[in-house]
Amino acid sequence: MEIRHVGLNVKHLTRSMRFYEKLGFIPDSGSLEIWAGNEINIIKMRADGGALLELVKGVWQPHFAITVDEMPWIETQRVFIERTTDTHHIVLIKDFDGNIIELVREK
Repeated sequence: MEIRHVGLNVKHLTRSMRFYEKLGFIPDSGSLEIWAGNEINIIKMRADGGALLELVKGVWQPHFAITVDEMPWIETQRVFIERTTDTHHIVLIKDFDGNIIELVREK
């Protein structure tokens, strides 16, 4: 298991991107995605060591993501979004305090 990325909510993508560039992050990619019926804009930024930061504008929750080899057993009431793409199986869960964890298994 490894930490894949951290996602932060932002109000202004360009302003936030410039701020994180000053901290040493480099823009990597951007996308417009639909999650749980909500349209979100994402700018992905990388740090020198490879850490990935997602700046997210739209209806979304701050979270962190981990890469897993196998999906662990999860109490079904903790799962609130499950999505499969051509390359990944993604499950978003909430811990007992409401924090969001994105579990990503590569196909």
